[in-house]
Amino acid sequence: MLSVAVLGPLRVEGPGGRVGVGDRKTREVLTLLALAAPRPVSVPALSAVLWDEPPRSAVKTVQAHVSRARTAVGGAVSGGPAGYALDPARVDLDVAAAGELRRRARVAALSGDDHGAAELLGRARERWRGEPELPSTSAGEAERARWVEERLLLVEDHVAAVVAAGDGRAVLGELEALTAEHPLRERLWALRMEALYRSGRQADALAAYRTVRRVLRDELGLEPGPALRALEAAVLAHALPERPPAARSDRVDPLPLTGPRYAESGGAHVAYAVFGAGPVDVLLLNPTFVPVDAYTEDPHLAAAVRGLAAGRRVIALDRRGTGLSDPLSPSLEAWVADAVAVLDACGAGRVHVLANADTALVALPLAAEHPDRVVSVTLVNGYARLTRTEDYPHGEPPSVADTLAEIRATAHRPSVDVLSWIAPSVAADARFRAWWDATGRRGASPGSAAALHRLLVGADVRHVLPRVTAPVLLISRTGCASHDPGHDDYLLTHLPTARVVTYPDPDGPWFLGDTGRVLAEFAAFTRT
Repeated sequence: MLSVAVLGPLRVEGPGGRVGVGDRKTREVLTLLALAAPRPVSVPALSAVLWDEPPRSAVKTVQAHVSRARTAVGGAVSGGPAGYALDPARVDLDVAAAGELRRRARVAALSGDDHGAAELLGRARERWRGEPELPSTSAGEAERARWVEERLLLVEDHVAAVVAAGDGRAVLGELEALTAEHPLRERLWALRMEALYRSGRQADALAAYRTVRRVLRDELGLEPGPALRALEAAVLAHALPERPPAARSDRVDPLPLTGPRYAESGGAHVAYAVFGAGPVDVLLLNPTFVPVDAYTEDPHLAAAVRGLAAGRRVIALDRRGTGLSDPLSPSLEAWVADAVAVLDACGAGRVHVLANADTALVALPLAAEHPDRVVSVTLVNGYARLTRTEDYPHGEPPSVADTLAEIRATAHRPSVDVLSWIAPSVAADARFRAWWDATGRRGASPGSAAALHRLLVGADVRHVLPRVTAPVLLISRTGCASHDPGHDDYLLTHLPTARVVTYPDPDGPWFLGDTGRVLAEFAAFTRT
C-alpha cells in the first residue's frame, strides 16, 4: 500500500521507495485532498485555495493537477468536477491515522484508561512532521493556520492525558515551554498548575497562577477565567480532587456505523452516517456539533442512538458548516436542502424526524416544504423561534442569546459553564466534559460556532407552521434551564396536528438524562 504523508512536507512512498508527485501546484492539490479525506473537494473550492485570483483556465488547470495527483497515488483519487476525494482506505494516510488514534484515545479516556489515551495521543503526535504543504495564498494561509491550531490541540490533549495518568512530572518541561510560547492559552496554564501541584510543588503552582493572571491583565485586560480561578482555589485548599473514575463501567458492544458518507447538496458535500438496518427510516437531527463519526464514542450518545435504531434505520448528518461536512456558511434553507440530499443519497422515502432544541428550526421547514418526505415530527424541547420579540414573548432575551454566541466565539476561556446549564446530569463528569469539549472543537471552530449560533439566535420559522401537515409530538422536558412553556403553547396553537408530553428532566440534549422516556414516547407516537 502506498504511504501518503501530509502532516509536514508532502511525501508519497511505495514499495519501491519515494514516488514523484510533480510540480508545486500538484503537490498542493494532493495535500488539500488528503487533508479533507474522505470529504470530496470541488474544483471551485480547490481553485479558491490555489490562487487568490483564479485564472480563466483554473478549471482545466485544477483538473490537470488532479489527474497527475491521481497517477501518483495509484488511482486513489476519485470523483469529478463536482468533487474529488482521496480514499484513505486505499493508502496509508497519516492524517487519517492520526485522526483514528485520537478517536481511540477519546474512547480510552471515557472508559478510564488514561495511560492508554496518553499512549495513543503520543503516537498521533509522532505522525506530525511539520506544517502541511499548502499554497501561500490568503485561503492557503488560513488553512495552514487551522492545521497549526489542530496540532496544538493535539499537543494539549496529549499533555492532559499524561497529567491525568499521574505522570505530570514527565511533561513539566514541555508545559513550561508551551506556556511561554502561548501565554494566553489558559488550558495550558491549568495543565501546568495541575502537573506542578500533583508533583508536590504547590508553591510553584500558585506562582504559575500569578504569572498567567499578570499576563492576561497586561495583554487583554482580563482576569483568568472561572476554570483557572477554581483551580487556584483548589490548590490553595489542598483540595484538588483525584482523577475521577470512568463515567460508566457498563460499556456495551460498539454501535454499528455505516459511514461517514457524503451527499452533494447545492455544491456542498454533506457528511452523513447510517445506524441500524430496520424497515422504518428515522432522520435524526442532533442538536450538537458532535460529528457523526463520534456518535459511537460516548456511552450516553451511543446508547441513545442504539435504542433509536432498534428495528429502524437511523440517518444522521452533519449540517453544512459543522462536523465533517463542507465548512461553508450555512442557512436554514441550506440545512433543509442538506437533509433532503442525504435522504436521496440513502434511498429513503418518507421518514420519521426526531429533532431537539435548535434543530426544530430545520425539522419544521422540512416538514412544511417536503410533506411527501415526512411521516411525523418529534421535537424534544423544540421551538419555532429562540429569542423574544414584541410579537413573541417567549424564549430567551436577546442579551442571553448574544452571550451564548459570544461564548462559542471564545476559543480558550469561556466565561460561562454552558455544560452545567444545558446538561447538569453530566456537568460534574470530568471525562464526559473532556470528550464534549474535544468533539465540539472538531465539530466547529470557535468562529464557525459563533456564526452558527448567531444564525440560530436570529432564526424564525413561525411562518411555515400552517403548512406542516404531518403529526407532531412535542416532548417537553420541564426541568431544563432553557425550557419555556410559551414555546409549547405557541406550537400547539399553530400546529393543529401537534400534541405535547411533559415530564421533569434537567437535561436539554435528548441523549442525556431520561433518554428512555424519549425513546418510549417516540416509539408510541410513531407506532414503531
